[in-house]
Amino acid sequence: MPFGQVEKPFQDFYDRAPILINNTFESAALAPHAETSRSLYTVPAGRRFMLLSAVAWFKRVTAGAPVGNVRLMIKVDGTGYCIYISTVKNAVGDTEGQVIGSGPLLLATDTIDIRTQDLSTLGTVDYLISYQGIEFDID
Repeated sequence: MPFGQVEKPFQDFYDRAPILINNTFESAALAPHAETSRSLYTVPAGRRFMLLSAVAWFKRVTAGAPVGNVRLMIKVDGTGYCIYISTVKNAVGDTEGQVIGSGPLLLATDTIDIRTQDLSTLGTVDYLISYQGIEFDID
């Protein structure tokens, strides 16, 4: 071992049987709805998950009447929301979005839940919510 190099007790996470996980929910002109889970990922036993990036975006396709709150969420078990958008924008073509470049380390049985909500009475919304990360062995 070269001078000054410290021996590691285990391999780097990207060398421990990595699997790239991508999860996306996309919809066109979705009608008003209560808070709904669109996709749920659970970290398997004996594995961990490193969230690498996430994006959430919406566009108002037709105006709601009366206007209601539109929400897009990526909820991470144990740490709260890594993306949370809540707005009452209601004009046709209104958009809003968020992007993150890294996120938390999830342990076995932790979850990532993609959720949407539109409390308008009428109107429709396009959604795009996505994340990706690396699932790997504990050691």
